[in-house]
Amino acid sequence: MTKRLGVVLLFCLALLLAGAARAQTVASSIVGTVVDQSGAVVPGATVTLRDQLQGTTRTATSDSDGLFHFPNIAPSTYSVTINAQGFKQNNTTGIELGGSETRDLGKVSLEVGAITSEVTITAAVTPVQTSSSEKSTELTGSELNALPLRAATCSGR
Repeated sequence: MTKRLGVVLLFCLALLLAGAARAQTVASSIVGTVVDQSGAVVPGATVTLRDQLQGTTRTATSDSDGLFHFPNIAPSTYSVTINAQGFKQNNTTGIELGGSETRDLGKVSLEVGAITSEVTITAAVTPVQTSSSEKSTELTGSELNALPLRAATCSGR
């Protein structure tokens, strides 16, 4: 009986450790929506992700809602090129991606035109993580006490 209990406890411990190891991933992702100048989604656009440091590329196709997603990518600096029939090519460069980060490029607008035309956009660093709450900080008691408070009177004004 005690041997069986020991085996069950060992199995439960192994499951907990496997879950903890899997939760500590550094893989990141890049997502976005391809739209035209009027804001209508562009399905079937070819989206190419290029690691500017390593030179590797990955390709995805925007779905029926214009969405594209590159999951499980390593932290690096990337460029995204979007091509769709009847639209000018769109290039976004300088997308810096940290560990365990999801970067939402938002709505990427394509201009109507020939494929030989090209639009290049240089990405700026997003100061606030807007697509999830995976990055946060904790305040200590002394930091909370140092925050300025607005005084209230007994009458509630």
